[in-house]
Formats: sequence, structure tokens, C-alpha cells
Amino acid sequence: MTTAQKKHYETIGNELEEDDSIKLLLQEDIYALTFLQFIKTKTKLLPSLRKDFVLKCILTFIIQLSLSILIFIDSDSAKPVIGNHQLNMTRFLCSVLLHLQILPEIKTSVEMMRYTVMQDPKAFNVVFPFLISLMKFIGGILTEVINGYKMSTAG
Repeated sequence: MTTAQKKHYETIGNELEEDDSIKLLLQEDIYALTFLQFIKTKTKLLPSLRKDFVLKCILTFIIQLSLSILIFIDSDSAKPVIGNHQLNMTRFLCSVLLHLQILPEIKTSVEMMRYTVMQDPKAFNVVFPFLISLMKFIGGILTEVINGYKMSTAG
């Protein structure tokens, strides 16, 4: 892993490591923090604090879905702005940068889901960590789809 990748994957606390074959690097976001609250069984968290983390995850996911819906509704009614080559290159560059930012998030969410599925269900409740990972994955995929859609209709 290069130093740029190490910098991008900020480890929250310590790396989760159950055995030598399963290693999970997380980004610093609400989904990863909530995921850790369910995975780390050594530190017992108050149920009210855990509930707050889950509610923040759900709120974040609802905001992501709402923004996605608003972008799709807005793009149907708006005329595409046909720009000069400078505007189009700027659009393309921003699209590529967003793509590069979202890909590690999607990869992390898939790794989180894989980690959850590979664990013993007796060790911890696997449903909530998997759902949190799925919300992170859907948010990343929606961002990618909207990014591609807006670039294809930009004119």
C-alpha cells in the first residue's frame, strides 16, 4: 500500500484484526464509527449512545437519498448547458476527482460487509453492522450513478 493510500485510509482507533486473514481499514465517517460500535465487543457502549450513532447513520443516509432524488428531479426539468471546451474540461475533471474520492468509500463498504459476513454470528449481532455497511455502499453507488448521469446529460 502506497503512502497516499495509507493517508487516505485513516484508521479509526486500531485496525480490526480477529486473525491474520481478516484485516479491516476504515475511513473516518459516521458509518465507520457506528460500525465499530457494534463490532468492538471489548468496549461496552451505552445503549443510548449506540442508538444515537445508528440514528445519525440513518439521518445521513436519508439526506443522501433525498439529495439524489432532488438531483434527478432537477435534471429532468433543466435544459443542459452546452459550454465551451474550458467548462467541459472542468466538468470532466471534477467528475474524475469525485470518482476517485468515492471509489475507496465503496471499496471500504464492501470490505465492511465482507468482514461482517465472515464473523461468527454468536460473537456480535451481525445485522446492524451489515445494514450500516449497506447504507454506506448504496450512498457511494448513488453518487457514482448521479455523477455519470449528470456528465452524460451536461451537453
